Amino acid sequence: MFGSADADAGAVSVIFDLASVIQEIAPEAEYMVYFSFFNQNAGSKIPLIESFYLTSIQTLAPEPQLSDDPYLAEINALLALDDDALLDAVARETFDYFWVEANPRTGLVKDRSTPASVSSIAATGFGLAAIPIAVDRGWITYDEGYARVQLTLETFLSGGVQGERGFFYHFVDPETGERVWDSELSSIDTALLVAGALVAGQYFEDTDVQILANQLYENVEWDWMRGRREMISMGWTPENDFLNATWDHFDESMLLYALAIGSPTHPVPASTWDTWDRRLSISGGYVYLPGEPLFVYQYPQAFLDLFALEDAYANYWNNTTLACERNYQFAIENSDYFVTYRDGVWGLSASDGPSGYRAYGASEVNHDGTIAPYAAVACVPFTPEISLSGIRAMLEKYGSRVWREYGFVSAINENENWYSREHIGIDQGDILLMIANAQDGFVWNLFMANPNMQRALDLMGFIESEGDYAITPAYLAEVTGR
Repeated sequence: MFGSADADAGAVSVIFDLASVIQEIAPEAEYMVYFSFFNQNAGSKIPLIESFYLTSIQTLAPEPQLSDDPYLAEINALLALDDDALLDAVARETFDYFWVEANPRTGLVKDRSTPASVSSIAATGFGLAAIPIAVDRGWITYDEGYARVQLTLETFLSGGVQGERGFFYHFVDPETGERVWDSELSSIDTALLVAGALVAGQYFEDTDVQILANQLYENVEWDWMRGRREMISMGWTPENDFLNATWDHFDESMLLYALAIGSPTHPVPASTWDTWDRRLSISGGYVYLPGEPLFVYQYPQAFLDLFALEDAYANYWNNTTLACERNYQFAIENSDYFVTYRDGVWGLSASDGPSGYRAYGASEVNHDGTIAPYAAVACVPFTPEISLSGIRAMLEKYGSRVWREYGFVSAINENENWYSREHIGIDQGDILLMIANAQDGFVWNLFMANPNMQRALDLMGFIESEGDYAITPAYLAEVTGR
């Protein structure tokens, strides 16, 4: 087959219309597609002699006919539910990712739902926290959940996953646990793994699982990961030692510092929390990360319950509420041009997109019409009304282009006619844990029952808060001078 291409210099779009025999593929099979590029003039193929780059490949599949849509009945049933039942159904479908996409011999959870995906230790951490939710809700039995958690923790603690000093490599082979892609010993992904383990350990209290979970936490040498600097490094590789970047400013590392400061064996000084830089949006009245992806607010508070608490700098619950509201409003303000943002659809955060994975956010220079469904859903403890309306809006407007075998897909972009068919483990975890927290504080109650977490918050200076502000008045006055 031959493709058609525009003739402009610079970025060139090439479109291949697949022959019917190529479109008739088996969904359970894997295929390799080969592309050949050349100039063609008067029937002659002229080789390309200058370098060129492929920026992205996307499929522009025709929309399914409603009669052929396997998800249509399910989506219609979801939309007929009341809000409480809808959240239950979304959570139930989302959990299946962690139950099905975990290796049965190691418990390691895939990074994404593709057949050949590697495992992510962060996704595995979310998977560990997912098991107690499933047992409590009756989706699996106690014995099934216990066995899965025990298997997973024993894999890590027996040397079945490659790591050093209690940290593990970001991406590993799901079967062997060996490092892949020259990935780093990841401090933040290890933190998410440990957090999930502690949730599971607390649920299966006074069992071998709790002993294993505590051992996993105690093995992590948080102080070593500082290297020769004050703040914790983002990672380490055997080839290049510690990464240059450190966790030195407001982002998802709030969870990492709570675990590191509260560590019973290898703590870092509480002063690191005061050194952590907090950039302020004075007009918005909250602490933020430039680029404004929502996951940096959500991941820490999927585990940490900071309701009605503040430190010397912020009330982080109110801070996240403002960030969710800002994200929602930003979609409305930009809906004239970006079609995906219309009709109540919202949620900008790190996700897949037409040009690959990117940390999208509610910033004028950091979006292209791509919506990540998890971003809106996981705001549900903070902004329940707009999160629930966003769930319904996505299902009503996009149907099976946004909802598939494990619930919401990773991302969509109507402007580019691009719709992911994949699910990402950390996205699934954000959805599932935040729904459970919104329903009854389930994950928060388990995580915060760990005495090390209570001690960490005390050391970090958290006290009760009765203010409706995000930035504490004292810190705002210190930064602005008024």
